[in-house]
Amino acid sequence: MFCGECGTKNEKGAKFCEKCGAKLEVAEEKKESPKAQQQPVKTSKPMTKQNKIIIAAVSAVVVLLIAFVAVGSSLASPKRLVKNYMDAISTKNYDKLYSYMVNVESGDKTFVSKDAFKEIYKAQESEMRKITNYQLGNIEYGLGKLTATVPVTYTYEGGSGEKDVDIKLQKSNKKTLLFFDKWELTSSFTVKVVEDYQITVPTGATVVYAGIKVDKKYLDKSKSTSTNDVYVLNQVLGEKTPIKVTLKNGIVIEDTDTPSKYYNTYTARVKSSNISEAMKTTLTKQAKDDLKEIYAGVLANKKFAELNSKSFDSKLSSSYESYLSSLQASSRKLTKMDITDVKYYSISSTTDGYLELQVKMYFDYTVSYDSVGETKTKDKSTYDYVYLTYEMSGKSYKLRNVRSLPTYFSIY
Repeated sequence: MFCGECGTKNEKGAKFCEKCGAKLEVAEEKKESPKAQQQPVKTSKPMTKQNKIIIAAVSAVVVLLIAFVAVGSSLASPKRLVKNYMDAISTKNYDKLYSYMVNVESGDKTFVSKDAFKEIYKAQESEMRKITNYQLGNIEYGLGKLTATVPVTYTYEGGSGEKDVDIKLQKSNKKTLLFFDKWELTSSFTVKVVEDYQITVPTGATVVYAGIKVDKKYLDKSKSTSTNDVYVLNQVLGEKTPIKVTLKNGIVIEDTDTPSKYYNTYTARVKSSNISEAMKTTLTKQAKDDLKEIYAGVLANKKFAELNSKSFDSKLSSSYESYLSSLQASSRKLTKMDITDVKYYSISSTTDGYLELQVKMYFDYTVSYDSVGETKTKDKSTYDYVYLTYEMSGKSYKLRNVRSLPTYFSIY
């Protein structure tokens, strides 16, 4: 250690200089402080691509699940079903209506099919009023949420004011979208199914029911007769249904029937409302020709066997001979009969499948009679109603009976 005053070197640890006595300043040895220990920083491993994909997938599933529950609950609600039902009615979407209104799980579905349903409702379109607007009310639940009622207020084309209806639903034992309750319209808003519906038509006629041709496999031979075919349809819809029956002679019967549990039979009958004007004209013309031939025969006092008409059936013999006898027995002798016109009045089917035509016959006649020993004659014009029964023979008609021919001829 050196003295700072005189520069003398002193022994280590001396406090004063041994030469000049000056106080020695001991320089403290600077100790290097240990370097602060740095705590190691823990660094996480970078996320793998696979983990990122898994996290993203899980997040997406959660979002989708929430959305699925929200959407599913909405779609499966009674109010949604009623809205869809009203939309289907408004737009005449018969495919949709069928899914809401018809529930057939088994059996022959030919005549309860969607095609049959559409044909039935299309035929009724002219009778259906178009809904122009509607509004749904709040759902009212009942029976522990087993039933629901949705009030609907609506307006329709040509109507005045608003109409109200409560559409009732019931919870099904099935599920929709796997998890959600399924609601269905109650029976008062659905189409009933009628079993073993029976159709009776003249033998050989073809039948189209609800737009579907009835196959021969539905023919019940045990119920059919020599004059009638009986078809039995396993299942039909209990709605007003169009029926078209074409007879062997070409007559077309267009009719409707509403099957039900208590009225499940239909018999095709010809009537004024279901045959064409052309057919009425054809039959009336034949009636006029046949009546002229009948009177030509009775005026000539001919027996039925002497008549030569291809349009007369042998069964006509009975009514012809009876009429001839009544004229011959009368005190007033018919000497002239001129049929001036024959007009159609009505037509129907007899129980045994024949056609009965009623016509209004206009005629001029002359009768001779005895007046106090003197033979006199009387000419007169009048009319009468006559019934003619025709048998269907191929595409022609044969007269088998006539009744209500005039037997009284006035002389006043």
